[in-house]
Amino acid sequence: MGRFYFSCPQCRTRMIRIHEDVEGQRLFYLCRSCGNRLTYLLGINGISEDWPRDIFDAAVRDGVVTKEGKVL
Repeated sequence: MGRFYFSCPQCRTRMIRIHEDVEGQRLFYLCRSCGNRLTYLLGINGISEDWPRDIFDAAVRDGVVTKEGKVL
């Protein structure tokens, strides 16, 4: 079984998975190149742009992004 990767819609580089919600229904991705953020919704097989506030705050606490949204 292979891994599933997203390409950033803005710069076409590979995005990394930052977090997964408790139920495993939402996966949160970040592009290290341009800072684009996506949420992949497994239930509907769709993508939402940006992250919910709680996930963004957790990423700032973990040192992944700055408060301004820049990738570290």
